[in-house]
Amino acid sequence: MPPPVPQQRFRYDRVRVADTTDDQKTAAQIITGATGGSVTQEEYQEFVLSQMKRMIFGDLAGNWYDDFLAGNINPLARTERVEKVSFAFNTASPLVLQQVFAGQVLDRCAILLTTPFNDPAAFVTLGTTTAPSLVMAAGEATLTILGNTYDQSALFEFSIMDFFQLTISPGVATAGAGLLLYKMR
Repeated sequence: MPPPVPQQRFRYDRVRVADTTDDQKTAAQIITGATGGSVTQEEYQEFVLSQMKRMIFGDLAGNWYDDFLAGNINPLARTERVEKVSFAFNTASPLVLQQVFAGQVLDRCAILLTTPFNDPAAFVTLGTTTAPSLVMAAGEATLTILGNTYDQSALFEFSIMDFFQLTISPGVATAGAGLLLYKMR
């Protein structure tokens, strides 16, 4: 069998080096230009870099290659948002809120009562499928007083992959509703 024929390969930067790397395109330019206006790979790459820059900095000044961590800008993986979940006496329970992973942290949570439950035995618990009362045990939030708020600011670090859930035990209540706010990171 004859030896394989050697192949010559060219690297992109050896064939053509970009004159500029414009990463300052606006949202309108990206939408209209990237899909139909790009003629060359170089032009298309400018749209991709501009979109990356917008994901990091929004419309603020900056470039895709800037050290955004040094500028105290969180990467998307560490972006925090407050989750808002409405519940009522007739909400299916347990209400699975999200999957949690080992090392993930519940930063804060609050339960706001918007309509009092009309059964004094009604309660809610907040935790995981393996530990339903991990964050809040039965009786920690009084569900019969309008405007009652339960606020938990302690950090809870999850040790295993599990599901974060709210368990609603309304008893014989025919009224009652609230709002759960929580922040996970």
